This record gives sequence, structure tokens and C-alpha cells, in this order.
Amino acid sequence: MSVLLLIIVIGVELLQLAELRFIYRLLSQPKEKTQTPPPKARQSFVVKRMEEKLKEAMYPSK
Repeated sequence: MSVLLLIIVIGVELLQLAELRFIYRLLSQPKEKTQTPPPKARQSFVVKRMEEKLKEAMYPSK
């Protein structure tokens, strides 16, 4: 009975050690680059579209 308990305790400790190693590897990896911003042409299109929507919301046509 005590041998079984010892095996279970060692197994749990090994699992915790593996989990700690995994977390350490995740944290020690270099950060990935953030997403590059969209091209200027796309930004200007989006900005113009948002301005149009705001104008429509502020001054609804009758």
C-alpha cells in the first residue's frame, strides 16, 4: 500500500516539474512581433468611411 502511495506522489511531483518547465519555456521565448499596421491606402479608406458614417449619424438626411 505504501509503495503505491509513493509511486503516486512521485508521479504528481514529476507532472508538476514538467508543468513548471513548460511555463518557463513559454516565458523565456522571445516575444513575437506585433502585427504590422495596414498600408496607408487602406488606413485612409477606413478613415474616410468612418467620417462618412459619423456625418450620416450627426446629420441624417430627411
